[in-house]
Amino acid sequence: MRHERPLLGSERVESATCCPADVRDQRFTVGRRSQPTGQIPRRPRTRWLCLLIALWCSSPLSFGLEHHDTDFGRSGQFELHAKALRMQRVRLHLPDMKLVDYTGKEEPGKEEPDSPEWQVTLRQEPEDPSLRRLRLEQTTDVVRRRVEYVIGLEQEDSTSAALTPVIATETAVDIDSGVLLYRSQTIEWTIEDPLQETTNSVNLGRTALWVLDHLQQVYSTEILDVCTDYFGHHSDPRGSPYGFGSSVACINRRIEIDPQDIEAYTLNAWLLWSDWVTWKLHPNRISDGEGKAEEAVRLIKKGRAANPDSAAYHFDAALTLEPLAHHHRPELMPFVIRYYLYAEDLATETALRIRIRLNLGHRFRQEGKTEEAIRWYRAVLEIDPENRVAHRYLDKGSAINKLDNLGSKCAPYLVAPD
Repeated sequence: MRHERPLLGSERVESATCCPADVRDQRFTVGRRSQPTGQIPRRPRTRWLCLLIALWCSSPLSFGLEHHDTDFGRSGQFELHAKALRMQRVRLHLPDMKLVDYTGKEEPGKEEPDSPEWQVTLRQEPEDPSLRRLRLEQTTDVVRRRVEYVIGLEQEDSTSAALTPVIATETAVDIDSGVLLYRSQTIEWTIEDPLQETTNSVNLGRTALWVLDHLQQVYSTEILDVCTDYFGHHSDPRGSPYGFGSSVACINRRIEIDPQDIEAYTLNAWLLWSDWVTWKLHPNRISDGEGKAEEAVRLIKKGRAANPDSAAYHFDAALTLEPLAHHHRPELMPFVIRYYLYAEDLATETALRIRIRLNLGHRFRQEGKTEEAIRWYRAVLEIDPENRVAHRYLDKGSAINKLDNLGSKCAPYLVAPD
């Protein structure tokens, strides 16, 4: 595949370099062969070249795909609406890329009457000829503002293409220090074509795939959550149709953005070991599940390093791995119990402490460790004397009732260190 460098906003592509690859090939081959003697000479090759270019460019969509800097394949005024951005509405005139007007939600007094004009540039995304990146940029003495829209071209017929939103990002950077002042990103925006009286919204499937292929350009955890949910309800486009690889990739980016995101670690760990179980039970359904149970444990440890003082994290981590240990990997059960004990040591909220102690009681009861179960159920009653669950299990069966001499103080359950 031929790749050309991205064009700067000030560059213009001459028609001789805009023709498709097959036209370029003909341009360099027509007239090279020697003319057989006795035949009429061919017409000048430039005439044939012009004819081919004219035929190619007769389709606005085709023309837009080849001209990297100025053309959407459409003309007229278009309005871009994104309520989540400070620049809420933009009206552009195509194909001359003129910013007609815009509406923002700046703080009072921030917008200067003689503020610099916005520079508008457009380029084709190098990895996908059906995508364009529209950039509006304004630089003042103190701040550089930039709004970028990734826009898709959906062919409607042989002569026109619909403009569909993908993602929009807005940033402001301090000129002197280079510090990022703010950044907003949204997939909830529309493109209106007043002439055609149409309004196009985001195609979530296309946007999710763009996000998956450009994770380092995504900064919104809300967008990542939406894409994670989308991939959770659709076949994995980048891996096994029964796997969660795409969701895992989105959540890993979420962790990069916010290392204290407790749910991201535990959710990803659950998806990883679920892939491992699917691979173990149905190896023909998923080919990349081997080792993912261990990867889930490593991720839980990574989350603990980022959240060492969070009782909620340790409790959620234990809950996440407990089914894996109970049904498939019993050697992990000491690890699970250790995280419950970490949570018990860190917890300050009464409700959470009750849940932790009940779970420890249930865990030891299911493991056949009646003595330990009794200790933890009684530990629940120390902080919640009327707890019905603890009473029910303490009153259940003579095998438990005859252990009255154990006392009420819970004892630690010793497990191997990490």
